[in-house]
Amino acid sequence: MGASALGLGYLLGPREHPQITSQTVSATKSATSYSSASATSTLNPTKLKQGYPLLGNYDHWTWDIEPNQLELFARWDRLALNFETAHRSTDALRHIRELNPNTKILAWISLGYWDLNTSNQGYLGRKFLNSSTEAWWIHDKGTGDRIHLTSWYPDLVTPNPQTGFADHLLEFVHDDILSTSLYDGVFYDGCGWDSGLAERLSNADVSISAYRLGITDILKRTRHNESGDVIILGNPGVQWDDDASYWDYANGHYQENALGDVFGSNWNAMWKIYERNMMKRSPPPRFHWIGVDTQYKRKRPDYLNVTQQDLTADDLRRMRLGLGTTLLLDNGYFGFDKGDGWHGYGDQWGFPEYDAKLGFPSMKYEQDNGLYKRVFENGTVFVNSTNVGRTVQMSEKFKDATSGSIGTVFLIDPMDSRILMKS
Repeated sequence: MGASALGLGYLLGPREHPQITSQTVSATKSATSYSSASATSTLNPTKLKQGYPLLGNYDHWTWDIEPNQLELFARWDRLALNFETAHRSTDALRHIRELNPNTKILAWISLGYWDLNTSNQGYLGRKFLNSSTEAWWIHDKGTGDRIHLTSWYPDLVTPNPQTGFADHLLEFVHDDILSTSLYDGVFYDGCGWDSGLAERLSNADVSISAYRLGITDILKRTRHNESGDVIILGNPGVQWDDDASYWDYANGHYQENALGDVFGSNWNAMWKIYERNMMKRSPPPRFHWIGVDTQYKRKRPDYLNVTQQDLTADDLRRMRLGLGTTLLLDNGYFGFDKGDGWHGYGDQWGFPEYDAKLGFPSMKYEQDNGLYKRVFENGTVFVNSTNVGRTVQMSEKFKDATSGSIGTVFLIDPMDSRILMKS
């Protein structure tokens, strides 16, 4: 079970997030004015990008969005932001919507990991935990100790969805998060299903079947409690099984550490997960979010210190491969960041490929011996899923979004992708 964990941001929270109380909140919120930033914005809502690529930014670190960051956040088609952001940056979220009415903002909250040290929480986190009881958390049947699902987050405990945690969470999500109208849905982190989770719960005081039923009920009740178009995405790490009951109520899930070596997958597995997930029955409408990150051939916690200047040629290749693959199907979102535990920690990275204004697809993808192709209004995407370079011949001049080169013949390197724009 991958999942980026609510707790790592909160575990290190005091360093990044000043402590506030309900008495100081109004002063904190009113200290920053966003009107001037909005008035001088270079983003014109009437000239926003239409079509693909669809880009997402997953950020569970940022609680306070400053005026000079508004355009950075507004450029994304989908944002997953800490639930605390609505409390700390209410005006900022409203201005992001003004700058980009097309963006969808999801409230990030964990079903899998919590830090019970309330000094690491913000106002809403403390409010939520004030009602917690020992029964909320999963325990080892033998020792009675609280269970920690992952060794790299030893201080984070896991909720039992068959307890009062679920009722309180649903009330909290409705009353304190979604009723603000600042979010379009929820991003449930730690929303696991897989066999690895079953193994880790093998000696727990809740069975894997009961656990899955509890999570299913949370998804079901979220869907029923909110408006019909509320977006529900989960983060299981890698995938939900094909027969997972979560599909009945969620729009889809985040695919974390794709093309990575922590709990990610190779290209073939990533593509099969993506293709299968998008074929699930609707309603609800299907979305998928592929997240490629820096967690490849790097040791924990070195990801913390990675900057965009540190990205290697292989990092950029994996970014292109993930983005190009995402473009092969409709309603696929893509993002590249530091990865598990560090999503949004100082990274608002952009790449030349992100600026490709492809418009809308003109056809479904085609495939020829591992070379995938999809034509859009303003360009063509190629994905080479083989270990051999492939040359493509275009009927007119195109511009490579990566290199800027213009021509009619292009080499698509092994396990790489290229976006070619009409010249």
